Amino acid sequence: MQEILLEDVPPMQNTKAGVIIGRMQPPTIGHYKLINELSDAIRKHNHKTSEQHLESYPVVVLVTGKKSGEDKSKNPLSFEDRVKIIRASGKVDSKTVFIEASNAFEALSKVREAGYEPTLIMVGSDRGGKDMPYKRMLDDYFNKDDGTKLKHHFIEVQRNDAKEMGEQAMLHLIDEIEESGIAKDDEVSGTLARKAAELDKLTAFSAITGLLRKPQIAKIVLKKVMKGAKNG
Repeated sequence: MQEILLEDVPPMQNTKAGVIIGRMQPPTIGHYKLINELSDAIRKHNHKTSEQHLESYPVVVLVTGKKSGEDKSKNPLSFEDRVKIIRASGKVDSKTVFIEASNAFEALSKVREAGYEPTLIMVGSDRGGKDMPYKRMLDDYFNKDDGTKLKHHFIEVQRNDAKEMGEQAMLHLIDEIEESGIAKDDEVSGTLARKAAELDKLTAFSAITGLLRKPQIAKIVLKKVMKGAKNG
């Protein structure tokens, strides 16, 4: 874990927000589902309490690590590419705010720098538990300017990872989606989308990324992801 100095932490913001952090390489309908679940969680939170009222729209932090970002096979798309894809899908709130970051601390810092206080955080289950980096950082560093602790809320979600399916099962699923044009948000992942692009399965890739109604954009994105797979 990187060394953090208190003077490096941006000041507390009054506008509280719900935040989701992820790579989304590329964004998929599974990611859109999570963003919308965060929107629902924000509404429920605001209905239950007025003490920590959150902005009605989510803040999405798209992370590309400085070292991991050099692996274009797993990180083929720029921040701008990913934002365009999510917006083109039409599947999330149009007011959604997007922020770019390279690591956990920068993600939380940039949320503050954008004028929001990260209060409700959605993270993948692989980052859960006592060692969750975002929880540690928030509890240790992201408090009131006088050091008084702030209350943070966390939503832990199950990550879908096609790598756990095995190669043959992943190929079979891609073939099914290619034939039917239907992808399920609880079965897809960035890994599955990248494999579909590698195989030049445009229908499957479009369904997984939510771009079936935007075929020209889907073709452009598929080529970028395919290029990353070849050059990774």
